Amino acid sequence: MSHARQTEHGPRDATGDGPPPGDVLCLYSDGVTEAQNAAGEQFDVHRLADVIERNIAEGKALDEVTDAVFDEVEQFSGRHDDDWTLLLAQRS
Repeated sequence: MSHARQTEHGPRDATGDGPPPGDVLCLYSDGVTEAQNAAGEQFDVHRLADVIERNIAEGKALDEVTDAVFDEVEQFSGRHDDDWTLLLAQRS
């Protein structure tokens, strides 16, 4: 039995070869996106995606991208009062 799912690149068979090379999978804890600044604004998923995309476009390795995310979250919030977990994997 075959199952198809919709992706941004069109329908893809579940038994197919997956996302295209270079795609990045990002898993994160809510502590990253829910970190708040002094005004009560959350770092949110849009800021997270922006940091990741910008650093990958600069050609940084995934460990450097992870460090950049944590640096930006800390600069944004000014504190570290929740867990920050981030896992990035890139398809070769």
